[in-house]
Amino acid sequence: MTKGEARKLYLRWLDEATVNGQETDYEQRADLEDKFDYFLDGAVFYLAGHFHLPAVYEGEPEGTAGNYERYRLPEDFREMDRIVRVEEGVYREETVYRVEGERDYLVERGGERPRFLYWKNPAPLGTSAPEDAVLEIHPRAAVLVPLKAAVDATAGTEDMAGTSSYLEGLFSNMLMNLLVTRDAGRPAIETRYGQV
Repeated sequence: MTKGEARKLYLRWLDEATVNGQETDYEQRADLEDKFDYFLDGAVFYLAGHFHLPAVYEGEPEGTAGNYERYRLPEDFREMDRIVRVEEGVYREETVYRVEGERDYLVERGGERPRFLYWKNPAPLGTSAPEDAVLEIHPRAAVLVPLKAAVDATAGTEDMAGTSSYLEGLFSNMLMNLLVTRDAGRPAIETRYGQV
């Protein structure tokens, strides 16, 4: 989805795209357009917390600390998924590591270099991004971006309190439906360990 496509849907959610079947002019919707530019990155960032954007880091260690090597993950790091090593074609999840700060990981030395599988933050567009700029968002969450921006744009405004309440309820419902169905239909394998 592009910024321009999201803007058009945002105006539809706010019922400000047309008046009596005619497209509204910019002066009529200038405040709403400005709010869209301001709230768009926040909406994309919020949804990335629910619909993860996967990334992999395989950088060089930045030093050592005892029996550990220090790795600093990229600026776009949001949350760790897992750390793995590939040894002789077999993936092995790394379980011996320490976290220092937000992006510094100390991984036990030995074997192949670790791969950090993490979830990243979307790249911010900023308020002056062109209309054809592509949003960095999970495809399932794209439909929610304009609605989330509309919810944020109407929050706390007296003249749009009814619209705000309606949009907030709709957004919450759509988000829950997408989260519940996100993994539906996928086969799952569960391994349980216990005492015999």
